[in-house]
Amino acid sequence: GCFLVKPGQLPALYETARFTVAVRNDHASTLKAWAIAPNGARLAELPLKRREDRVILASDTAKLSCGPVFFFELAER
Repeated sequence: GCFLVKPGQLPALYETARFTVAVRNDHASTLKAWAIAPNGARLAELPLKRREDRVILASDTAKLSCGPVFFFELAER
C-alpha cells in the first residue's frame, strides 16, 4: 500500500491546465457543466459546445472566474 509520510502545508499549490473533453450522452442537448469546489459546491457554470449526441467542454483552469479547480460536474440540472 501507499502511505503519506509527510503531509504538505497550506496553502496548496494548484497547477493549472488546459483541456478538452467530449462526452457522448443521450441527454447531450440538456447537459450543463460546472466548476466544483472541494466541498462539492457549484462555483461557476461553464460553457459547453454541442454536436449531435455529444457535449464538449474546453477549459483553461488558469482563466476560470472562480480560480483553478480540480473538480467538474456534468449534469442535466
